[in-house]
Amino acid sequence: MHTIVADENIPFAQEAFSTLGSVKLVNGRTLCADDVKHADMLIVRSVTRVDRSLLEAADVGFVGTCTIGMDHVDIGYLQSRGTEFASAPGCNANSVSEYICAVLLEMAVDRGFSLNGRMLGIVGAGNVGSKVEEKACALGMDVILNDPPLRDKTGDTRYRAIDEIFDADIVSMHVPLTAEGEYPTYHMIDRDFLSRMGDGKGLINSSRGGVADSTALAEKLEKNGFLFCACDVWENEPDINPEIAEQTDICTPHIAGYSFEGKVKGTYIIYLAACEYSDTEPEWDYRNVLGRKQEYSVRFSGTFEENILEAVRYNYSVRDDDRDLRKALITDDIGSSFDSLRRNYRTRREFTHSVVACPGSAEQSQTDTLELLGFEVMTQE
Repeated sequence: MHTIVADENIPFAQEAFSTLGSVKLVNGRTLCADDVKHADMLIVRSVTRVDRSLLEAADVGFVGTCTIGMDHVDIGYLQSRGTEFASAPGCNANSVSEYICAVLLEMAVDRGFSLNGRMLGIVGAGNVGSKVEEKACALGMDVILNDPPLRDKTGDTRYRAIDEIFDADIVSMHVPLTAEGEYPTYHMIDRDFLSRMGDGKGLINSSRGGVADSTALAEKLEKNGFLFCACDVWENEPDINPEIAEQTDICTPHIAGYSFEGKVKGTYIIYLAACEYSDTEPEWDYRNVLGRKQEYSVRFSGTFEENILEAVRYNYSVRDDDRDLRKALITDDIGSSFDSLRRNYRTRREFTHSVVACPGSAEQSQTDTLELLGFEVMTQE
């Protein structure tokens, strides 16, 4: 049996990993070398830096991160010591795409513009970006994709040059954080990027905080150069810059991927990898904890965007997360408040967990849109 250390905020970590051995739950932000000294398996989230300083004195043979990002893990060091590593690519892709959907609808309703025919530029078309593409198309938007690594790998001409992204009305970032290689993304959103975007465009960053140069972003916000700006990720988390957050139209505490489904899928992916490492048959299955679908009715009495937003808000109101972070910005310890919002995040279900009852008079195009977004639709007479 294994000795396993896991971040206490990983859902069902105890239930899942206890089938493989004894589990010690710890605070992921403060996890240190002493915590893993006697462990042979380590399960983390993005708040824990996994490197030589953490593992040098430990006999950890397996590290799993229940996240899609891996920039917090020194993979080269793990390889050098023969430690097996697993991440959870795609686990919360749908959750992030629903966050983007909510942001787009909120901004369209607030600013009084239609999403139909608007161009969304998606930078990074992997697991998350491809899901965002699906949601945007369901909302009637046109999409342009930029992903140089995928273009090089596939030769697919639908992955356009970055220059073409600046023609989009709204740009949404879905790239990993990399500082080296042919296509580094660290401070990709710099003064030049924002200048080439021009004014009156929308920007959404739900990838990594370091993708945006905070100084350049602050300057653009100060000039009111955006149609809207929504940020879920920040440089120097959890000690984010309150002045930048206050100037955004939507600011949230790195929770775009925090749906219940996304989090338990992340646990499950790493659990399966740990079972394979242990040569053990899996006993725990995330599908057993999803529960029954929730049902609710919508009125469908407004514009297209208002009607779809009404259905979306039953599942997820991005305005609630925005309000909570803005309250945290005026506290004495923003870092602790930021972490608390993530640690105590409410249960948020994905669209697939909902049955939406629509009036019989609802336009077919709108009920079709709900189904394309992932809702189950039922017509009320």
